[in-house]
Amino acid sequence: MNAITLTEVLEYYDGIQMFAARDNAGAHYICDLIDSAGEFDHYAVVAVCPKRLADFRVGRVDLRTLLLESPGGKWYIAMAKGSIGEPLQLIPQSEPLLDSGYLPEEGYFLKPAETH
Repeated sequence: MNAITLTEVLEYYDGIQMFAARDNAGAHYICDLIDSAGEFDHYAVVAVCPKRLADFRVGRVDLRTLLLESPGGKWYIAMAKGSIGEPLQLIPQSEPLLDSGYLPEEGYFLKPAETH
């Protein structure tokens, strides 16, 4: 089973809502909170091209599009069981992400970072 490690928090509201991660081979992922009930947070996880992740950060692509561009349509669920720096195990999913009910609506973009 593959594991990922958080590299950047992309959205935080009473906990980590979305973050970027990498695996040991250097592949990039985006992780979106799908369930915070119970003891652990659960995230939908998809591999992403670094250029498309950069496009998402600056508002050139919405989250739904980014998630659906995952190579081969593969996606995973990860549970945050430990501290923020600990690797998260990826659990492969067989149902298409499009049918999972975990996709956001079209037009969800990151809010621009405030500068002072």
